Amino acid sequence: MLKRLVLLAALVLWPAWAWASQVYEGAWFKVTYPDHFVAEGSQKSLTDDGFDSATFRSPGNEVEFYIFSPQVGGKPEDLERAIASETLIASAESKGKSRIVKWRTYQPHDKSYTRSIEETRTPDGLYVTRVVAIKYKDAAALKKYKTDYTTFKTSHEAYAD
Repeated sequence: MLKRLVLLAALVLWPAWAWASQVYEGAWFKVTYPDHFVAEGSQKSLTDDGFDSATFRSPGNEVEFYIFSPQVGGKPEDLERAIASETLIASAESKGKSRIVKWRTYQPHDKSYTRSIEETRTPDGLYVTRVVAIKYKDAAALKKYKTDYTTFKTSHEAYAD
């Protein structure tokens, strides 16, 4: 009887986790995101027909994931426009042999959301190779989607020529 209940539960739950994510393919990268999010290409690629960046919004706009992953370094101009009116509230940096990683957190003046950014550069600091970010309404939204965001970041695959 217990085996039948376990089997029945597995069959009922299978679609819920088997289709829990989708793959977005940019011009030079791919990333996995939650299937109930809305994906949108943001910054057109200079070297291909696709996009170098994209956003992924949750239902109700509680959070928005962002990725910028160009073929060969570049500037996330779409993100720079977005943060231009925001205030930097925290930052950190780590320099290694193979890369420099910068973390920054911003808020608008009304503090209606927070945006955390992780920027990866070449060791000489000249070229941005990847930017991931999360914009969230409040601590509850961050907590709710933190695991999804970690999965999103670690799923990133950059394409070579």
